[in-house]
Amino acid sequence: FSPGMDSAGPIDWSTALRGWTFADVLTAFEALPESLQQPLHAALTTAPKPVPPPAPWAVAGGSVSWLLDELGLSGLYGSTFAEYGVETVAQMLGPEGGDPSALIASLRELGVTRDHRDKIERLARSPRPCGASGGCFDRAFLAACRPLHAQHMGCENMGPLLYSLVRFTKARHVLEVGAGYTSVWILQALADNDAELAACAAAVATDGYTVA
Repeated sequence: FSPGMDSAGPIDWSTALRGWTFADVLTAFEALPESLQQPLHAALTTAPKPVPPPAPWAVAGGSVSWLLDELGLSGLYGSTFAEYGVETVAQMLGPEGGDPSALIASLRELGVTRDHRDKIERLARSPRPCGASGGCFDRAFLAACRPLHAQHMGCENMGPLLYSLVRFTKARHVLEVGAGYTSVWILQALADNDAELAACAAAVATDGYTVA
């Protein structure tokens, strides 16, 4: 605790811990009596983890306006959803994908007819990919690539190019002569192809979605 803090009032932890490193927090925690460490540890380990946002290429990562356009229902419900501030599919589904019955009830309150409710709910939960499973845009992937970069080779331009070519052609196998910086981009593209094609197959099984 910082000197002068009012111990009787609520603690503003963002102010109290400003400038602290993780090591500082760990040291302070270990300095606490065992009787305090145990309940704090239990509270921290059982606290619910934040729900990660849906992937940009998933249906849940899209907008409600896109979903309604896809179903040809924008003219009927577009203004209603906009009036109530329902802008994204994830928002419509609710936390962690939401309860199907709760979604149906919400759509009923918005005046959506039964047959249209079923169509909206089915597409909102569909595994179909709405874009590329772009693993190359992940920060962890880019960080892993960094040590492989050779400044004089110009391969920082070839990696994304080869990634895009493999993704566009949906290749399942690639023969590369030599290995280096570009290899990880090709491997990531192959992994993303498998993920996208698997999502397409799952969508065909669940809602008949096919790619023309």
